[in-house]
Amino acid sequence: AVLTGPEAMDFRRTILTTGSAAIRRKFIGRPAAEIAVAAGITRPWPIQLIVVGAGDADVESATALAREKMAPFLSLFTVADTAAGIALGLQLLAIEGSGHTAAIHTGSKASALAYANAMPASRILVNSPATQGVIGLTTGLPPSLTLGCGYFGGNSTNDNVTFTHLRNVKHLAFANTGLQA
Repeated sequence: AVLTGPEAMDFRRTILTTGSAAIRRKFIGRPAAEIAVAAGITRPWPIQLIVVGAGDADVESATALAREKMAPFLSLFTVADTAAGIALGLQLLAIEGSGHTAAIHTGSKASALAYANAMPASRILVNSPATQGVIGLTTGLPPSLTLGCGYFGGNSTNDNVTFTHLRNVKHLAFANTGLQA
């Protein structure tokens, strides 16, 4: 359900805390249909995802709409061009933390490359749903449910963390001096 202006206002009042700073705890992890009912949002079909328009004020105040969400709703930011999209992406990463992932949907390879070069993130996804792409379902990245943020996020790895990172391996290594052990 892509919300209209009045629906978005009702959503903010009901689902977000005062000032829209956070999602009310009772809605975290709840189904979209349940959240929609609480906010008075109806559609003639089952609601599985809620899309809420967001803007500059959400970024400036770092509201819940400018942060990661643990609920089935997305913030929709609209920008004028690639440069504005890159600037917005940088602002959002500054709020939530750099390093993990950034995603862009575009038909322009030049825009995708400009975005990738600018974003301080270890994984740049192009034309992929971020949740599925980052764990490898749609992108060919190594399958994982644990992700490192690497240099950008102050972590030791930027990999999709797999069993190879979690096993304890002891290495016996001889110097390459030409001597036989």
